[in-house]
Amino acid sequence: MWNFPAACTLTGVPAALSVSEHGVIDGSVEAPSVVLNGRVNGDIFGRERVILGAKARVQGNVHYSIIEMALGAQISGRLVPGGGGGGGGGETAS
Repeated sequence: MWNFPAACTLTGVPAALSVSEHGVIDGSVEAPSVVLNGRVNGDIFGRERVILGAKARVQGNVHYSIIEMALGAQISGRLVPGGGGGGGGGETAS
């Protein structure tokens, strides 16, 4: 299993973060595009798009402009439209 024990911010064009089903990130992530099929223990800030695969597990809030979720993806936190994060309510996922 791949474990990244820190926050991760990706910038630039094009920048994308992809986490496989065995990958774990302990901390928040920020990137224009986030593709997750593993686990993130922190908030996700997908400025353009967030794609959650069937084995995705998020322990935190998901900030998105566009979101795609496969059947089986789990979020323990809020869905926050807008991508950039910061402020606002959001929907609580269960």
